[in-house]
Amino acid sequence: MSLIALLTDFGIEDPYVGQMKGVVYSRCPGADIVDLTHGVQAFNIHQGGFLLACSLDFFPPGTVFIAVIDPGVGSDRGIVLAETRTCWILAPDNGLLSQALDAGLLKTCRRFLGNPPSSTTFHGRDIFAPLGADLAEKQKVPADFEAFDPQELVRLYLPEPAACSTGVKCVVLHRDHYGNLVLNLDIDPWAGRLQGARMRIGGYEMVLVAYYAAIPEGCLGLVTGSQGKLEIAAREYSAARLLGLAPGDEALFSFMD
Repeated sequence: MSLIALLTDFGIEDPYVGQMKGVVYSRCPGADIVDLTHGVQAFNIHQGGFLLACSLDFFPPGTVFIAVIDPGVGSDRGIVLAETRTCWILAPDNGLLSQALDAGLLKTCRRFLGNPPSSTTFHGRDIFAPLGADLAEKQKVPADFEAFDPQELVRLYLPEPAACSTGVKCVVLHRDHYGNLVLNLDIDPWAGRLQGARMRIGGYEMVLVAYYAAIPEGCLGLVTGSQGKLEIAAREYSAARLLGLAPGDEALFSFMD
């Protein structure tokens, strides 16, 4: 099986995703393509990196991830091929792999040395898709790649969560379809540290809960989410809309006496 997973900020209104798939099928007719998401907020490398890192372990061995959130397309930014314990990732070297690297998921990295004819504005179709298709078809590294130390990848850093006697400061990584706000708070250790705490954010009381239906009426819930992070949720409503927060924003909640 040749499985390719696509992650982009292209949306679905334009032909970009379809053109990438056409290139893949032209070079690897037997490929199965999974649209991991094309709904990353435009240019949001942090959000794309989070969605990539939290998805890698759910795919079968040999999967090729093509991840394209690429504000620097056409510039001299690099193109890299990273190998995890079971999968491959093609991505621009712009910090998109930072969270996978920090999680210890990357075993090796290779830098693309080729310079194929391409549009200066659509490397996803003209470079990433052909490379990914060839890798999926042959299950070996294409020519024109050179190994380098993963620690030399371009890095993007998020502010570390900070707690004090009055509250917690963190960052929104992702807003999902329901308006839940995924935070850069790992369930372990933060769920234990916040167990039993009464908190307030944006004028709303918030309590730690295990699932959405446990959120009390009139409150927000700090939920132990499915992606390994704590997330702010409203009961059958959008927490993002209530709080006016989006990926990349700081979230600050205070402890109530």
